[in-house]
Amino acid sequence: MRWKEYFKYYKFNIFVVFILFITTLVVIYNFLQFIENRQGVLLNDPFLRILPSLNVSVPLFMLTYSGTLFGVGYVLRKPDLTILTALTYMFILWLRMTCMYFTPLEPPIHIVPLRDFVLE
Repeated sequence: MRWKEYFKYYKFNIFVVFILFITTLVVIYNFLQFIENRQGVLLNDPFLRILPSLNVSVPLFMLTYSGTLFGVGYVLRKPDLTILTALTYMFILWLRMTCMYFTPLEPPIHIVPLRDFVLE
């Protein structure tokens, strides 16, 4: 089914998913500000002490953005898959917020900050 046909029959579904998506983005924006300002627990992780600290920002974000662009390009051709993907992404964001709320953690001491070369 094409977008024109899908919109004709499922206009309300698209509207609801769009409103849910915008609401989720606003909530996660505010939630992440809340999380940044609270104290957490610093875990003693012996595995992190063994691994060397490397800046892997460029390869990590190249993989992330290329996978995202490929996925979005594939999904946008099928409206039902686009709606399912948006709902799944929102579900994952809500699970992530729940986990972050109930397990407040501090970043490791020798963390190498990731720099997103696209957003900077």
